[in-house]
Amino acid sequence: MISDSVPDRIRGAVFGVAAGDALGAPVEFESREALQGDPVKGMRGYGTHNQPVGTWSDDTSMALCLLEGLVERKSWNEIADLFQKWLDHNYWTPHGEVYDAGNITRQAIALYPKHDDRRNAGLAGQFDNGNGSLMRTLPIALMFKDADRGELAKKAHYASRLTHGHPRSQMACGIYCDFARRLLGGADKELAWEGSRGWAKDYYSRVFPEEVKEYRRILDRDVPAYCETPNASIKSSGYVVDTLDAGIWSFLTTQSFADCCLTAVNLGDDTDTTGAVAGGLAGVYYGYKAIPEEWLKVLARRADIESLIERAIQKVREHK
Repeated sequence: MISDSVPDRIRGAVFGVAAGDALGAPVEFESREALQGDPVKGMRGYGTHNQPVGTWSDDTSMALCLLEGLVERKSWNEIADLFQKWLDHNYWTPHGEVYDAGNITRQAIALYPKHDDRRNAGLAGQFDNGNGSLMRTLPIALMFKDADRGELAKKAHYASRLTHGHPRSQMACGIYCDFARRLLGGADKELAWEGSRGWAKDYYSRVFPEEVKEYRRILDRDVPAYCETPNASIKSSGYVVDTLDAGIWSFLTTQSFADCCLTAVNLGDDTDTTGAVAGGLAGVYYGYKAIPEEWLKVLARRADIESLIERAIQKVREHK
């Protein structure tokens, strides 16, 4: 069942990121073949990072920092300060310690003191297109749900540039936020994806024309084409285009929140981020009530996340 409540969708989106992340973190870097033999079926503990069950990673930490910054109407520099507070002082970590942070993100945050505008600190080389900005970008779609499409894309680009400045990374964030915002507005999967991919082809042919070819495998697929795409054709590496593709595929080819997240995580490799990206889409579409309670009850800092979401929902209501 599709949620018909915007607050429920917002709650579902944020907890969807955290739940997908926590499902994937214990098996991060495991191969698809290994997970076919021992698939993830629910929350696990320990594993790759030796963390308790329900522990989310840097994906959720940075998403919560971004959400908090947007709720409090902070500047981009102040949001960057929250990222630095997370990395250096364990802010918005599940258990008081950063245990998983990407190299590009670390390098960009180290450059903050050299930039008056932290949006210029993000690494922008051809090989700096990891998924570290895509994984955290969903709050942009939630907090700017009434912005026009071009403005929403710019916000997503600015948020990406705090760590990942290459146009390819910015574009992934823009496509993801546009798709998520359409789902937040109540569109069904097919209409939302058709609208998003059509808009993205047009918009990015003008804004980042040199990058459109990198996204052909995503933007040229309608929903039936995605549904016909076999598991073996989906890559689940840490490359931003792969992650966006895997997240969209997992969402479009499944019919429930749980199936979406488990499908994403069992692709293997960068499991926490694929789970977070897919879980965010599923959460905003199916809503909070669709997330299994047995997953939520073990999720680290559930009450703290809920408190921040309540503040976000109130802020959205104030600006209807």
